[in-house]
Amino acid sequence: MNNTKKNLILRNFANLLTISRIILCLPLILFLYKGYLITSWILIIIISLTDIIDGYLARKSKIKSSFGAAIDPLADKLVLITLIMWLIKESTLPFWAGIALIYREFTITAFRGNNDSGLPANKIAKIKTSLLFIGIILLYCPLRIKIFNIEIIYIGYIFYYLGLVLAYISAYKYFKI
Repeated sequence: MNNTKKNLILRNFANLLTISRIILCLPLILFLYKGYLITSWILIIIISLTDIIDGYLARKSKIKSSFGAAIDPLADKLVLITLIMWLIKESTLPFWAGIALIYREFTITAFRGNNDSGLPANKIAKIKTSLLFIGIILLYCPLRIKIFNIEIIYIGYIFYYLGLVLAYISAYKYFKI
């Protein structure tokens, strides 16, 4: 199999993983609603891993896909907003902290979408996404464990709020362009 064909297969698989993130939001909502916390938490981890893997495969394939460029950020936003809204509903996350991030996500998505080149995510935005997903995974963790004598939920808050700060720093960088 030649490299072009192999890269195309990688890119298509990356797009399939992205679509799976969107589809997995539906059972995630159901599991959260039914109170299946461990199942929900495992599904959140799986969804996060698909994001990491699809990004790796997309970079490895070196084939840009307008479909992937459009659907990947959409999948990220759908997952993120679903998880944040549930954290707000459960009073785990303050309303302002969730809405501040959702507002930023919609604003940047609109700004990037109106730009001719689509504006790929900057490095700060990628770090922001990683911090937010780690924070959210820890905030959803049904196990009450401690790391360095700190409850895991508080570590989740640290990651989330660092991600929120980076969200606005990266937004500033987008608008500065």
